[in-house]
Amino acid sequence: WIDYIVDDFKEGAKNAALSFGFSDQLLTPLLKNTRADYVDLDREIGLLIPSIIVKGLDVRIEYILVLMRENLVVTIHTTEVKRFIRIRRYAKIFMRKIKPSSSPPDKLTMVLIRIIDENNARNFDHLREIEENSDKLSEKLTLSTSNRNELGKDIHIMKHALICYLNGLWETVDVLTTLRYGDPELLSDDPVILQRLGALVSEVNGHIGLAEHMSDVLASGLDVIQSIYNNQLQVLNNKLALLVAY
Repeated sequence: WIDYIVDDFKEGAKNAALSFGFSDQLLTPLLKNTRADYVDLDREIGLLIPSIIVKGLDVRIEYILVLMRENLVVTIHTTEVKRFIRIRRYAKIFMRKIKPSSSPPDKLTMVLIRIIDENNARNFDHLREIEENSDKLSEKLTLSTSNRNELGKDIHIMKHALICYLNGLWETVDVLTTLRYGDPELLSDDPVILQRLGALVSEVNGHIGLAEHMSDVLASGLDVIQSIYNNQLQVLNNKLALLVAY
């Protein structure tokens, strides 16, 4: 496994991948795409998987290019994508678990699953950051002195962050599902190993459910703000009616 870091993803990734011996036919459709993708050319496979980066409420989706051919896995990404720390730390332990007697497709698939699992874990960690900001927003909603205009803007920003996060997870599911049922020649046909790949899809779907639930909570927060605003208008109308009657 080679983890290669570049400054410019579009240009640097292609040049690096070509130097590792991967074909332009594999790279061109992957790097032209603006979303996650999967290309299988039998003797080589390419994946573009989302890597979610969260800074406060700024959510961006970068991508990791995963390239495979027999006995080789290459991951290429920018310095913004800080991943695979645990894989490096426990690489010896993980590699010992791969039996030398295993077939090349089994070995390749096990390494790929470990890489995707590590990337997913880091993506899931960012949901905790969004939840923490959501909790601060909930505290604002409980205060009667909170400015309605500011609350509406804050909820919109939070909602946008969740949508960006969900887009990254949905793209991940699309790629994993295609990989699972695309039956690539390079990867394993072992049902036990493929079951682990299916487990990754289930795990991502679970976090999509959590993020969608949080989105529903925010939507209800907007309803609360609208109710407060309507009540304020009603109180004002009552005062004006009382003044006119007087």
